[in-house]
Amino acid sequence: MAPPPAEPEAPAASVAFNLNTCTADDLVQNIPGSNRELAQSIIDYRAKIGSYNRLEELLDVPGMTKEAYKNLTGEAPPGNRFPLSLNELLGFPPEQHLSLKDVTERIACWPDVTGCVLSQSSGLSLVGTVPEGVDKAAIVAFAPRMFESINKSFLEVSGQETDALVIPTSPSFHLFRNRDLFLIIMSRLSQMPERHVKVARFVLAALSVRRD
Repeated sequence: MAPPPAEPEAPAASVAFNLNTCTADDLVQNIPGSNRELAQSIIDYRAKIGSYNRLEELLDVPGMTKEAYKNLTGEAPPGNRFPLSLNELLGFPPEQHLSLKDVTERIACWPDVTGCVLSQSSGLSLVGTVPEGVDKAAIVAFAPRMFESINKSFLEVSGQETDALVIPTSPSFHLFRNRDLFLIIMSRLSQMPERHVKVARFVLAALSVRRD
């Protein structure tokens, strides 16, 4: 006599989260594919905007991917709010391995951008170019000190730190920070288009994750 067919396994119980009260540890421990960097980015962005009012706001979190969004919300992201990968974001073929040089050279090709540099908090320049007459070593050393100085005041006033600064000189300097990585973009514009600002944040977050 044949054994009775096995009962299908019950699906694992889903874990409900309040995005406005959960911690980074909650996300890392219970959401598939949520690494420490992305989890902290979700918490940091929540602190920046005050609270999440719509799930779609997760799409603006630096480093967010379609897979992570689906794992967090249980549904596919609406439309094409952001590209699948860093390659698609910057217009490279999906199979191409991107070097840091590829990234800075592509950003340097944006309209009105005159230079782009990636550096570390130690003041070490990783890769990039600056306009003629600009001291690359001085800019790279200046960025970490500027964030340290400004964030002392930010913490006193708001209890938070900033990860982006604009210095409206000529050229203007747009500084972005993610942990120990800094992205410095020089532009003819005193304020870059919002789309480019979002891309810069996403690029830096993606590069920080890739280095883990």
